[in-house]
This record gives sequence, structure tokens and C-alpha cells, in this order.
Amino acid sequence: MTRPDASLDSGDFRALFLNDVPLIDTRAPVEFKRGAFPTSVNLPLMTDEER
Repeated sequence: MTRPDASLDSGDFRALFLNDVPLIDTRAPVEFKRGAFPTSVNLPLMTDEER
């Protein structure tokens, strides 16, 4: 799924979710622990301490 404008709509996310595509979640670990998509992987841009 490649788009020149690199944007996704809710239908795109639905398709990814229903097909168990891994998603990269760049939120801080503390936020990720509060809730995330089942197939998401946490690769934070900053640690909890850096926030």
C-alpha cells in the first residue's frame, strides 16, 4: 500500500487490523502499556525518562 501523499484513512487502518499486519507504535513505553492495537510493536522515539 503506497500512496504519494503517505496518508491513511480509517478504511486503510481497518484493512491492516483485520489482516493482522504488525503496526509500529512510536509512543513512549508508558503510553503503549496503557493500550495498543494487538499486533503493534512498540519502538518509541523517546524513552519515558526523555519525555
